[in-house]
This record gives sequence, C-alpha cells and structure tokens, in this order.
Amino acid sequence: MIIKKLSTSKNASQINKTLVYVLQKSSITDTSKRITAGVPEFAKFLSDKIEQRRVSRQKTLASHFVVSFHPSDDVDQHSALEITKSIFEKQMGLNRNYTFAVHADTDHLHVHAVLELRDNSKKVYNKLNDFREFEALAAKAEIKYGLYKVNRTVLSSSAVGAPVSNPLNSTHRLEKRTGQYSEKRKLLLQLKPEEFKRSDDFLSALIVNDFNIKTRLNGQKFCGYTIEKDGQAFKASELGISVRSMAERYSESESSIILSLIAYSKIFLEGIAKKISHSVCTSKIVKPTIDEMNYSSAVLKGDVASKIDHEKDPLYGVSRRRPSLKPVNKNGLSI
Repeated sequence: MIIKKLSTSKNASQINKTLVYVLQKSSITDTSKRITAGVPEFAKFLSDKIEQRRVSRQKTLASHFVVSFHPSDDVDQHSALEITKSIFEKQMGLNRNYTFAVHADTDHLHVHAVLELRDNSKKVYNKLNDFREFEALAAKAEIKYGLYKVNRTVLSSSAVGAPVSNPLNSTHRLEKRTGQYSEKRKLLLQLKPEEFKRSDDFLSALIVNDFNIKTRLNGQKFCGYTIEKDGQAFKASELGISVRSMAERYSESESSIILSLIAYSKIFLEGIAKKISHSVCTSKIVKPTIDEMNYSSAVLKGDVASKIDHEKDPLYGVSRRRPSLKPVNKNGLSI
C-alpha cells in the first residue's frame, strides 16, 4: 500500500476541479455530505462549503491523496474503501468535509481522498509534508489485512539524484528550467548525516569541511539554525538536518543537539572577535580568557571533546560548552 499526496487546493475553484475528476471516474464513493444531485452540482456545493469554513490565516483549504493497493492484494473495492477511511480517520480524523472515491480503471485498485484541512472544531491539519505517521499506519494496515508489504527504506541524502517535489519544490522547477543542479541540491548532496553514528561527529565534520553553523537565538531561546558555505545560506530544515530530524536519526535528545549546535556555532567566535575589537577601540584592556581562546581553537579544529561542562556565560548570555582544562591521569582520576 502506497499513500501519496497529489495536490493541495487553496480556493473553491481548485477543490471543485479535483472533486469533479475524482467523482467522475469513481465506482464507489463515500462523502461527508450526501450526494443528491449530479457530480458537477455536488462538487460545486462541497467546494463552496469548504471555502465558507476557511478560518483566519488559513491558506490551504483541502488536500488530495491517493492510496494505491498492490495488484496481488486480495481486496475488493468495498474493503479498499474501508481500509483507506480507517487510515485517514486515525491520522486526520473525519470530523471534517471529505470525499473518498474508488477507482478501478488501472491494474491496481486505488482510492482517492479529498479532505478539508479544517475540522469541525476549527483546527487545521498541519502535517501535510510529514508522511512518517501515514507510512506507519500503512505498514500496520499491511500486516493487519495481509496486504503486500512495501519496502519503506528512508532515502539518504547521498541517493538524491532525481529532483523531488518536497522540500525542494522551487529547486525542482529551477533545475528543470536550467538543466543544472541548484546550489541547494549541491549542498544537500554534500551533507551525508547517515554516514555518522552521533550528531556531534556529524557537526564536527561540517566544521572541518568549511561549513559554517549559525544559530538563531531569541534571548536564551533556541529558534533554529542555518548552514552556510561559499556565500550560500540555507535553513537546516530545507536540508533535512533540523534538530528534530537529527534527534530521530541518532536517537538523541533535542536538548543535547541544541547544545552541540550552539557550541559549534559562529556565535561564540563572533563574540570573542567583538571583545577583542572593543579592547582596541578603548583604553581599557579587555582580552578573551584562556577558556575562550582554547574553546575557539577547538571549534575551528572540529575537535570539541565530549568531556565538557555546561555553564552560564555572562558574556554571551546563553548556556555554552567549555572544554575541561583539568588533566586526567592514566587511572582516569582528576589531578
């Protein structure tokens, strides 16, 4: 069983076109509103209804999915419809306007699903680009109903050859027009987080290979980070290396990864540079501490040790990581 998102609709006209296509070719349907007229009339009625229910700042009104069954699956059209409905009910809930339509015009049975993103409690579904939960539900359904088991291997960054629609949809269009890889994809192909066992190893490798990590802080709150190289800067989420992604990949806590990112970020090196420049412009001699110089050197070399202490730093106003300066003897006891 394969679940795909085919399109999204931002207005009633787009929803109407999708519904007409889905319903005209259907053999069995199930809708949130009873069909009492022809397909065009019903499509216009439901699309207008969804448009009227738009909440404040909601840009996307509905999404069009398809659930495809393998030719070897022993399921009839009614069973395919019920299996599909159960998956969307668990993931999104059916307390919203929806239309399910079974198509049997190909070798494999497939079910189209058009669902309003806003539910009856005015909550908008916001996981359109995250299919991990859908894939997990599909895998469970395959076991429960004895369906063909799809091999769901995670695509590694080094295996990204053909353009994909998400998260590089704009990149896809650029590459199609120019026939060349974009800077974003070039950078994506250089990042190979799957080749490392720990986030700290991956981040230190970025520093060694001339990548710059720049964190975004709001006071003491971590708000994300960007990767910079050769004058190009991209959000980590665009490259599949967000804090959440790395936490899942390496089975580590998000808080520990955030501390590592701050440690490897340029923010401390820039702070030290400002401190030195301040001493040049004033009569007051202000020099970075030995800890700061050792720390900046360690960051540049990419060998910040795991034996570090976390403490509040008055200069930078955030939790920072300092290398331990205490020597250790052969027996592992602090001298």
